[in-house]
Amino acid sequence: SEQRQRAVLDQTRLQLDSSATRILVFGDLVFSKGGRQFSYVAEHAMFGEPVLLTQAQLTDAAVDGAPSRLVSIENETSFYDYIEQTDCRRELVVCSMGQANRLLVRFIKSLAGRMSEFVHWGDLDRSGVLILDSLRRRTGLDIRPLLMDVATFDRHRELALPLAGSEHDQIVSLLQRRPDIICTDLLRRISETRTWLEQENVLPASY
Repeated sequence: SEQRQRAVLDQTRLQLDSSATRILVFGDLVFSKGGRQFSYVAEHAMFGEPVLLTQAQLTDAAVDGAPSRLVSIENETSFYDYIEQTDCRRELVVCSMGQANRLLVRFIKSLAGRMSEFVHWGDLDRSGVLILDSLRRRTGLDIRPLLMDVATFDRHRELALPLAGSEHDQIVSLLQRRPDIICTDLLRRISETRTWLEQENVLPASY
């Protein structure tokens, strides 16, 4: 129960991770709940502003209106860079802040019948690919990579960083175990060059 959970947290001095119960959203989103319609996400988007939605706000909510394309972005800095140049009426942009939390997964799944395209943009490294792979598996949707390809990697090679420790061996192992994983060409190029690229070093205008 919630009361028991709170007692355990008090005794152990642990705190709930609030990042697991909230998501950053930008775009022309309208939802309804309890017989009322809420359009404040769309209204803020008209001013170029994202909105932080919580689990409480989205529980039992139904999406009434949204753009036809969803863009999931791994890192917060890149999220803010991206929304500066996108059309809020064309794209709904969310920030996964690393591995997508359960709230974001549920939210994306709720858009399955409404949107025609789902893409994800993350770091050009093994972890970035695994985050995309996890998002695809957990939502059951054909979420495609955005700016996570060999051409993008090659355009920004001067900003690439060397692979640390045994990361090269882990990429080789991943490709052997899962030769059909998403972004295999990118992983091979990372392995060949023994370098990786932070998402923040790729400008949204590159798309």
